[in-house]
Amino acid sequence: MIIIEGTDKAGKTTFIRNLFKNFPEDLKKETKIVHFGVLPEDWDYHNDYLSYVQDNIILDRFVDSERAYGPVFRGKINPRLTNENLNSVYRKCIEKGAFVIYCNPKENVVLDRLKKEGDEYVKKTEQLLQLRANFNSIFSNHPLPIKEVDTSNPIDNQELKNIVNSYLIRKRTIKNLNLKEFRGSLSLDTKYLIYTSDFLFSFLSQIIENECKCPNRYFSFLKTRNTRNEIFEISSVSSSFNDLQKIIILGEKSIEDYKKSKDNSKVIYCHKLHELTMILKSLN
Repeated sequence: MIIIEGTDKAGKTTFIRNLFKNFPEDLKKETKIVHFGVLPEDWDYHNDYLSYVQDNIILDRFVDSERAYGPVFRGKINPRLTNENLNSVYRKCIEKGAFVIYCNPKENVVLDRLKKEGDEYVKKTEQLLQLRANFNSIFSNHPLPIKEVDTSNPIDNQELKNIVNSYLIRKRTIKNLNLKEFRGSLSLDTKYLIYTSDFLFSFLSQIIENECKCPNRYFSFLKTRNTRNEIFEISSVSSSFNDLQKIIILGEKSIEDYKKSKDNSKVIYCHKLHELTMILKSLN
């Protein structure tokens, strides 16, 4: 899953066309390209967004466009895009290995394009400048991996190939992980893995957001029991995380399960929730 973002006149359409040319032929056949324009009045800012979080898709704009455009054209983000809805959409994107490509040409270039070509939606220079500022703010601290590209000029073909290769690696790794029969929420960018039977992942995600400076994508969550109710061994998935730093066994029941497993991973035991909170506060 690839999400392309940026202002009007940022060169997103050209970028997507050139990127797609570098896809293997078999992947082209199974990949959808979806453009998000003005959302309908009855748009569900949770379930409708989630319906587009899927394999083999390139999204031309997504949830971050609402965050950038809403304040400029309506004075605010749609109130139906609550923090809870937003975080749920992001977490699903994380599970799919999604990443964002931010098309961000030089300011003078994008302003010149607007002047020469005009735009159906953006009519004023001030609007475009505010949109750029909003996107820059959004992507300065974002839950998903961001790749910023300067689309002032056509992107070098080798860079496009590198992006496609990165996408293929993430896609393959996600596919392999999903064969493991785990119950949980896994991120390819995991640094910290929490293994628990005692706590809901949504609850833990909220604690992480409140107590930790790290992006949510640095965390994966695993239930101690797999889809067949057998104790799940962490080592069967941990090798997929290149940057894994800590494995945290959270809760008394979880610790009991882990000790019954044959896993020999180096772990930290957190008997109580406040112990996890202390660890989260120490992470950068």
